[in-house]
Amino acid sequence: MKLVAWPASRSSTPHLRRILGGRRRYYRDSSLQWAETNPETAQQSLQPPGWNVPADVNDQSPIYSIEDYLKFREWRLPSKNDGRENALSLISHVLSTPLTIASFYNRALHELDAPIRLCCVGARAEATLPNEYWKEFLIFSSSLPNNETKNVDLMTDFVGPDICPRTPDTEISWNSSTTKLHWHYKGFLHDLDESETWDTYVLMNPGIGHDKLKHGWKPTLDRILRSGRPVLLTAHSEKDSDRDTALLKQSYHLDVHYEENPFASRVQYEDPFDQNHFVRPNHFMTMIK
Repeated sequence: MKLVAWPASRSSTPHLRRILGGRRRYYRDSSLQWAETNPETAQQSLQPPGWNVPADVNDQSPIYSIEDYLKFREWRLPSKNDGRENALSLISHVLSTPLTIASFYNRALHELDAPIRLCCVGARAEATLPNEYWKEFLIFSSSLPNNETKNVDLMTDFVGPDICPRTPDTEISWNSSTTKLHWHYKGFLHDLDESETWDTYVLMNPGIGHDKLKHGWKPTLDRILRSGRPVLLTAHSEKDSDRDTALLKQSYHLDVHYEENPFASRVQYEDPFDQNHFVRPNHFMTMIK
């Protein structure tokens, strides 16, 4: 199994700089302090291994955690004395989005007819993720829970006021699977023509139930839920998930259950709306089918 090489317009080196650059305002995590002190080791830890997966992939144990995935990928980590746990936190931060979406794909999307069009709504960090980490999405999503493999053909459209609309489209392949990344629209989903539809929607840490955010989300959420398509929602804390659950129950009569996400980021930061609330990206997740 060999990865088809594509030009990487976003590399993991500037991604480390972006992580560290955001720390001064909101982040309160020892792994980022460690990365500032040990930048070379941190950067080496963030570099994915080669793209040839183990030959015995079909005998691989189920992957239930970041640790399971890194073991499967034979990802090189520093020794315990050199900061293994800190490195693991950094890796979880950059892999959280692709592995969480891959988990959703394996559980809810793999039986849909290809190509599958996915809309990442309110995209922020997801739209700046280096290409090599989206390759990890392909590797994980190509392996179904029963350890059979299925080719992935996915188009991801980023929509949101924070994306960069002039980013070139990117096509990434691994083995016979492909994902295409398209920076579709800088603005709100509900402002697009109703004729524009997708097979599935992903909202990463949207805060749809937060008092300061829920009114802005309402027209977009109305449109998404009206479509009847599968939806992935993540929340950056239990408090956040409780607010979202309450809103979905009260406004849409939906009974959803958030579960702790085994592929959550382990980097903790301060909620910009509440200095006493510390959160982790994609800490909880739920699916609406």
